[in-house]
Amino acid sequence: MIEKINSVSISGLDVIGYADKRNLGCIPDFTAPIFRVRGTDMVLSPPYKIEDDIVLRPIVDHIDEFRSMVNCHEVTAFEAPFPALPDAAMWIDAELKVHYGPRESEGAAMKAARTPEQRKALEELRARKEQKA
Repeated sequence: MIEKINSVSISGLDVIGYADKRNLGCIPDFTAPIFRVRGTDMVLSPPYKIEDDIVLRPIVDHIDEFRSMVNCHEVTAFEAPFPALPDAAMWIDAELKVHYGPRESEGAAMKAARTPEQRKALEELRARKEQKA
């Protein structure tokens, strides 16, 4: 970790990758983007919170640490960075293709990509949670 940053605006960030720790049985699923502060060697990784287009309390590393994590298969790097978007979501589909865009449309697309078995399992999980409440 190179320094502590409490908040960074999405408008100054590029998406350079995502965290890899995925259970393939849970795909499609949301994943957290990894950002690079534009014009610097600072990388912002999860866990973090995004609120009002501000990334709050991210893990801050140097780009060399990010590259090391890529080499160790802890994260995946994109071939080319792209600008981070406000109110966006990232998810991975069953073919391991990454999707990134407006939260509302990407959330709907991810839900539509779920298999009938996944939908049923989620419905059962929600029903159990409601019974406990």
